[in-house]
Amino acid sequence: MTSAKSSMRSLFLVVFLDLVGFGLVLPVIPLYAEALGGGPLFIGMVLSVHPLMQFLLNPLWGRLSDRIGRRPIILVGISGSVISYLFYALAGRFPGAGSMGLALLFISRVMAGVVGANVSTAQACVADLTTRERRAQGMGMVGAAIGLGFVLGPSMGALFTRGGVNTAQGLGMVGFAAAAVSIGNLAWALFFLRESLSREDQTLARRQNSQSRFAVLREKPVLIWLIACAFLVTISFSQFESSFSLLSRQHLGLSPAQIGLIFSYLGVIVVLMQGLITRMMVRRFGEQNSVKVGSLVMGLGLAGIPLAGNGVEMLLPLGLLGFGFGSVQPSVLALVSHQSEAHRQGQVLSLGQSISSLARIMGPLLAMLLYGRVSPHAPYWMAGVLAAGVAAIAMALPRSTR
Repeated sequence: MTSAKSSMRSLFLVVFLDLVGFGLVLPVIPLYAEALGGGPLFIGMVLSVHPLMQFLLNPLWGRLSDRIGRRPIILVGISGSVISYLFYALAGRFPGAGSMGLALLFISRVMAGVVGANVSTAQACVADLTTRERRAQGMGMVGAAIGLGFVLGPSMGALFTRGGVNTAQGLGMVGFAAAAVSIGNLAWALFFLRESLSREDQTLARRQNSQSRFAVLREKPVLIWLIACAFLVTISFSQFESSFSLLSRQHLGLSPAQIGLIFSYLGVIVVLMQGLITRMMVRRFGEQNSVKVGSLVMGLGLAGIPLAGNGVEMLLPLGLLGFGFGSVQPSVLALVSHQSEAHRQGQVLSLGQSISSLARIMGPLLAMLLYGRVSPHAPYWMAGVLAAGVAAIAMALPRSTR
């Protein structure tokens, strides 16, 4: 037990640092692409190519982690992140429509997506290290690490972009900061991250994991509905992520620094939910009920964002969004994990992450289409409806899913 707790603490820091780097660049990507000379279509493409690569490759990384262990996959992922962030930073040296800067930015997001399997691999580590009863708590720990990364990452990004907020070179500085964080993360993982998957399970996976990546869905159809929940939650949240910076700047007049601080506020709410409150909700009401309540609250928060007239009024709907997302995500992941044997956790969880990546492809494209063709508020109304769909699915699932 002590060894498991130590491994969980090391894993927490790895995920936290990984998401600090991600949180550094994410809020300013639309503004960065615009400063480099990219239009709305390019912004949608550069936001979508990262999850596209994850959709294509995450199941392969997951199955490989079942066969050779989680630690090598995480080390490869962190190393690739360092390179991608350096490309991201260098893009700011070549502003202008049709320039090398746009190509470097696009390549950096492709590379980040190719090696971006750390979250699903960390979730598989949690499944290796926890009992079924504590699975949602462990998934919440990963979610809390992600949330903390979003607290610190955007805050650091706000500091790095201050003074150069209107220039591509100034916005690109966060890439160097993210690369430095990832180098520190790589050093930590090399020395302190231990392998969580037993050699016996690795051997069993090599013997039995020769099936199609979707074969497990035929064996356990309830996984289709659970992964559908993950898909809808992710596409809803990604619509918010991809359009909020533009909405805040163009219609509320907020600066990149203020937008970064708002993302940090949302991260605090998610951390509190996934690190503490969701644990108590699951113990009291179970995972399925946590999904029902959380998705409805998330939908209310998303639908309420367009009603805010300034940054202060935005805090309430964002708080509801953080509460809902923070309770739904670890509960759905725990339910997905319960449907898999030990030697297939990487395969099943990476499949779920892959489908969520498909949602992150569609989310930004849908958000930009609605934002430009219908209304700047339309992505949030649509996201609220999709979040309510998660509650409908959770209500239809058999109670035995728990």
